[in-house]
Amino acid sequence: FDPLPLPTRIHSINHPEDVRYFRQESWQWDALHYGRCTTSKASAALGFLEPNAGKALGIPVGFRKGAMEAYERLAKQIGCIQSLEDMQVLLTTDDKDATYYQPHRKQSWLWKIPTSNQTRPFAARYAARQTAVEREQRRKELKSRKIDDHRLIRSFRLDWGNSQEATSILTALNYFWQKDPGIRIKEVGMCGAGLPHNITGESLQVGATPDALIYYPNGTVEALEVKNHCPLIRTHFPQIPSHVDSHERNTIKRNRQRMRYTFRRKPITEPYLPIQYIPQLMMEMMCVGPKCHSAVMVRQTALEGALIIRLYRDDTWIDEMMYWLSKFQEDFVDKQIPPRSNFFWKNPRYRKFLEQTRNLTSNVELLDHIPNDAIQRMSGIRGHIPHPFLE
Repeated sequence: FDPLPLPTRIHSINHPEDVRYFRQESWQWDALHYGRCTTSKASAALGFLEPNAGKALGIPVGFRKGAMEAYERLAKQIGCIQSLEDMQVLLTTDDKDATYYQPHRKQSWLWKIPTSNQTRPFAARYAARQTAVEREQRRKELKSRKIDDHRLIRSFRLDWGNSQEATSILTALNYFWQKDPGIRIKEVGMCGAGLPHNITGESLQVGATPDALIYYPNGTVEALEVKNHCPLIRTHFPQIPSHVDSHERNTIKRNRQRMRYTFRRKPITEPYLPIQYIPQLMMEMMCVGPKCHSAVMVRQTALEGALIIRLYRDDTWIDEMMYWLSKFQEDFVDKQIPPRSNFFWKNPRYRKFLEQTRNLTSNVELLDHIPNDAIQRMSGIRGHIPHPFLE
């Protein structure tokens, strides 16, 4: 695994694609997103999260949140960093400017096994560089967090995905390392700044940040994306009978409050690649470059192992995706008109695009299912596995 350098060590940008060396969570990476359509907004800007299109594609209702967030992001065009000169002036820093960035290094969780020791089943040793004081501080922070009940489960899912990302990347590393010890998995920031579409001054600017890149000895590269499925679900209790007195009723309510969320065992079923993730993977392949002909997704669970799947590149679909993203930019963002509900739905070409999207499921290859006991987890104190939210 090859981590990126600290942003404070990057002093020059010689090509727009050099901004991919600014890692996620750096302020430079955040700055590159202003006014830019990235993978987190692509499905919304394509209209996939509208009621009619979402239903036609089979996207779960919980994902159909409309396009206003995408519109508001793209409307920040005045802050969009496009030219090489602006990138050099605005993004490069000296060590004295390090206060703008608080590093949380991803490489802290990977220790490469010496080549002389191949008796272990994994490609790397997975151990936390964390003091006992830091661990206790993290536990207290999670325990004291207070969130409104309707936002609690969403917050748990986000925390779960963030805390498990390193483990999922390591799952991919172990899998591909066993297939070919010559592969390298490299951390990467935002790709695509050097695309011809971006450097010609078009109002629509795009970019994508895979979770990592997989480099093969033959020179090919794949985008790597990981998704972690939170096992927490809301517990449903039967209604308290009316004959129960108030004291016992309050006791039941207090007990239920402590048990309102529980873990579940739910294996991943078909479709192995939900349609709402197709624009993300296709945009990642486009932004990584012409040598990227496929993308790998690791869908990892807490109790049921992980699926490793591959989506193959379709340039015809990518061209059509760019047409509709540009149309969203021209019809709504450039004219400062918020998008109405189902904004592309009546267009016959758009209906054909939705059909093309549904057909992309034939481009998905299931590589393997990794059993839960074969997933490498972080080693904690004295070899014990830490709590999953602290992993």
